[in-house]
Amino acid sequence: MRYRLLYPWAAQYLFPMPNVKNNGFVGAFSSGNFQEATRAYDGRRTRLFYEAQDLIKHRFGFLNLQPVNLGNPVDWCFAPEGDRLWQDNLHYGEWAITLMQAYLISNETGFKDSLIDLFNDWIDHNPVGRGPGWEPIQFLVA
Repeated sequence: MRYRLLYPWAAQYLFPMPNVKNNGFVGAFSSGNFQEATRAYDGRRTRLFYEAQDLIKHRFGFLNLQPVNLGNPVDWCFAPEGDRLWQDNLHYGEWAITLMQAYLISNETGFKDSLIDLFNDWIDHNPVGRGPGWEPIQFLVA
């Protein structure tokens, strides 16, 4: 009973949320609201678009290293100089956020189409439980 009555009631005071149109996430993450929220970040937006254009060409760059072209289909097992951390970043999927943000800001379907293509490529070339995308992250402790 406390989960149904007390916590929802207390949550509005403990974790206040700003009023959002459409009563939630739909309005908060619409492309119009996203564009308004990012207008102040023109320099960062330019960098975002450069990174998104690289991703459309299957050029991935992580850890302040130059982007690497992974071909078509993407070589999801690639690790420059055996760098496991770089390979882990490839499989984290943060590149998807870059493409999604570029699409939401510009409304250019090329970003969305590339995102869907990369998701499908990852799914096709990384069967469940096999490959570096499914291996646990190993931390080195000195």
